[in-house]
Amino acid sequence: MRGASTGGTEAIEEVLVRMPPDSPAIVITQHIPRAFSGPFAARMNANCQLTVYEAKDGQPILPGHVYIAPGDQHLLVVRDGAEGMKDARDAGAPCIAPDEATSVVRGMPGAAR
Repeated sequence: MRGASTGGTEAIEEVLVRMPPDSPAIVITQHIPRAFSGPFAARMNANCQLTVYEAKDGQPILPGHVYIAPGDQHLLVVRDGAEGMKDARDAGAPCIAPDEATSVVRGMPGAAR
């Protein structure tokens, strides 16, 4: 699970281009305008080994795939946001968030403790 805010697209790209095609499914919530979320997903799909989508309602979450929340919608899997990220981490899932020194805006990453 990955959450990002201002400045997050570059960090997301840095992570995704290093992920092998057999990685677990990745769900990304990025604060981004609707006009940019689809093109961002397409760019990530072209630049990494995973299959990257702008998430759509009812889409199954599959290994080797990345789902980027549409810019004008919330994304719900089971739980959304910092609480869900904490639950995933507590269950042993690898979770990545910027630290205080590298956060452009600390609010969301700071809440996922």
